[in-house]
Amino acid sequence: FSVPIGTAHLIARGFNLWNYQLQYEMAKSQRDDFQLKVIPRVRWRKAGKKDLKLIIIRPVAYRPTKNSRLLYREPAYLICTDPDMDLAVLLQAYLWRWEIEVNFKDEKTIMGCGQAQVRTKEACTKAPAFVAATYSLLMLASQIAKSQVLPRPKWYKMKKSVRVTTGEILN
Repeated sequence: FSVPIGTAHLIARGFNLWNYQLQYEMAKSQRDDFQLKVIPRVRWRKAGKKDLKLIIIRPVAYRPTKNSRLLYREPAYLICTDPDMDLAVLLQAYLWRWEIEVNFKDEKTIMGCGQAQVRTKEACTKAPAFVAATYSLLMLASQIAKSQVLPRPKWYKMKKSVRVTTGEILN
């Protein structure tokens, strides 16, 4: 059925039972469970007369310290323009896109992409491309130097991380 998106949000909040639980294979047999609510046919005025699929990903609980209470992040809302798309394919595309967004954030905050102080128009177009290429080379070099990372401080939690942080690479 099709309902306006505001109503769909209220209907989704009314469900106590999560419709789907999807397990996503991560690197080295680590698993993350996604608990989802799916509303298959939703209408939104800006989308015209097209049906959309609304997916609400339940927030993951976490504890800042061992003895603190559970905290929750905000739920993620995904809107898909293809209501017949397979849910696993949609979530895989979302996770791949998340890696791209992390890449952009690192390029902007750590490498200073978009903040180059240049004087010519040609340099304005080439500076971000140069920073992106430099960051890509840094990521490739990190795969080689993964075993040569300095040990973390004693106060830092000793848990295995799947991804080497940019700070660890630059040290």
